[in-house]
Amino acid sequence: MVRKFEKEQVEQTIRGSFGIVSTIAKRLGCEWHTAQKAVNRWAETRQAYADEDSRSLDLSESKMLELINEKDGPMIRYHLSTKGKGRGYVQKQEMNLTVKREKEIVEEIERELAELAAECAAADVGVFENETQPEGAVDTPDEGTG
Repeated sequence: MVRKFEKEQVEQTIRGSFGIVSTIAKRLGCEWHTAQKAVNRWAETRQAYADEDSRSLDLSESKMLELINEKDGPMIRYHLSTKGKGRGYVQKQEMNLTVKREKEIVEEIERELAELAAECAAADVGVFENETQPEGAVDTPDEGTG
């Protein structure tokens, strides 16, 4: 059985839910997925959900700021490491290792190619021009030489 909800009913259940779909589902008396579909059905309910979710984040941030005002050291460090990244407050050194790793890969490939070339030279096998002959083949002089 498909449950149909009115837009206004869904909007009302979103208010005060902190953007938690299971809370909305409980208020609507349905399963989580049904509530999610109801929220996403109309532009107005999607916006109401986004607004409620933002209010929830605002509340969390205001509680975080209260702790910072109370000189809570771990919260101050957390705040600086997340919101203060642009000013250089980071918990760990962040580096771009892409260039170094690419150089290592190129050097490894060059070493392997040099080893392969040395092996081919030792076996008297051409590397790039199909100079190998089938096993058991014997070189024969060109016609006209002799």
